[in-house]
Amino acid sequence: MLYEITVDGAVDTVALLDFVDATASEDGGSTVLRCRVQDASGLSGVVVLLHDVGLRVREVRAVPDVEAW
Repeated sequence: MLYEITVDGAVDTVALLDFVDATASEDGGSTVLRCRVQDASGLSGVVVLLHDVGLRVREVRAVPDVEAW
């Protein structure tokens, strides 16, 4: 599944790439991460990782994954 995760502030994606396959785009005072995870457990792991590095997660939503079709 493909997800968009919005967090407060800027994200150092280089630091996250060791743990998560994600792209990031800044949107004002927040960052939107797009990442593909295998299952709910993987999504939980990403959210915990973001929390552990000090980021506040504002929104998590599934988005259509055109590559899956």
